[in-house]
Amino acid sequence: MKRKTSVCFAIVFWVLQASATYSAPQQSERMRLEDLVREALDRNPEIRAAGRAVDAARSRVSPAGALPDPEMMFGQMNEGNILPFTTLGDPDAGFSEVYAGFNQEFPYPGKRALRRKVAGLEASAEESRYRFTRLRVVSEVKSAFYELYAVHKSLEVVERERSLLEQVEKVASTRYSVGKGIQQDVLDAGVEISRLDERLIALQQRLKTSEALLNSLLDRPNDTPLARPGEIQQSSLAYGLADLTRLAEQNFPLLESEQRAIERDASALDLARKGKYPDFGVTFVYHNRGGNRDYWTIGGTLKIPLYFGSKQRYEIEEAAANAARSRAAYQNTRAQTLYRVESAYLMAETAGRLLKLYDEAILRQSSFSLESAIANYEVGKVDFITLLAAWNRVLNYELTRHEHLAEYQKALAQLEPLVGVELAGE
Repeated sequence: MKRKTSVCFAIVFWVLQASATYSAPQQSERMRLEDLVREALDRNPEIRAAGRAVDAARSRVSPAGALPDPEMMFGQMNEGNILPFTTLGDPDAGFSEVYAGFNQEFPYPGKRALRRKVAGLEASAEESRYRFTRLRVVSEVKSAFYELYAVHKSLEVVERERSLLEQVEKVASTRYSVGKGIQQDVLDAGVEISRLDERLIALQQRLKTSEALLNSLLDRPNDTPLARPGEIQQSSLAYGLADLTRLAEQNFPLLESEQRAIERDASALDLARKGKYPDFGVTFVYHNRGGNRDYWTIGGTLKIPLYFGSKQRYEIEEAAANAARSRAAYQNTRAQTLYRVESAYLMAETAGRLLKLYDEAILRQSSFSLESAIANYEVGKVDFITLLAAWNRVLNYELTRHEHLAEYQKALAQLEPLVGVELAGE
């Protein structure tokens, strides 16, 4: 009986551990990251909205530099008679005429070019924000994919280990029934099964949350079923922190947007200063006097900045404040960007070092420890609690290894919109 129990125990821990698979429904096809990215770029509503904002900004450039619409004028004049056209051409009825003309306003030289420049720079800034939106959404899709991968892997491990522990519980019960074990071993195995059930509940909730996030990024209903993610490999990080910092200063779209905003507000300040100078207009009117000789009026208008102290002066002050704000905003964005680059880089570096440690040492050592605990338990040298502790370490280390891989890939995904270089893949 002792030999039979020993063999059974070895089969439980090693055959099942090697061959058992995740009991959740299997998908015929695995979800591919590149397909998700392509779909997000096509369907994500935030990207579409940002694209329409660019279209709107571009459409404002041409009108900004156009001349004001001309003003048409027309009318009739009678002397001594209010009824129109009744005395037109009658030399004895006094003065009478009909007239038509127009007035065209011309802004002070340089204003139209500055308005067009301001609108063009705003469109350029909007384009940079659009590029950032695309990069950020792709980064979020990748992070959601890696999170979903980690959850599925954790579910796979916990489901497998739960099946294994159920077999262990049966072995402990058999040993107890033949006087080779104690009832406490059976109870402890049941407690561990319940703890795994608790983990499964938490993982299922995390799975639903991750799926809902990914569906929202793809503009799908939140309850749309998703296939399991395909296997991922640890991506290599070929850049150091100094290289990533340089790339961020060169490529980060929001920094480029802030630079365009500085130029825009500088031009807007120049435009406000030109508000001190008058706009003028040209007027042409044709006068028809019926049978009498026609005549024409040619003249002009001039807008005098008479209220400069209460109007244009404050417009200049506002434009100067906006220009200073843009420069400060650029410095803040730059500082925040460099911080985010360093933070994501350190996260990736730390997760990468931990992955190496788990692959080269921790997982192997914990497996040896479990093997030793099994052998010693079979001959009565260690108790069941010691065996469960060794088993728990293997379980936790395997789960943690998947989490570190996901965190590493997510850190690379977070770097991508900052540095403008693709770093993370499947």
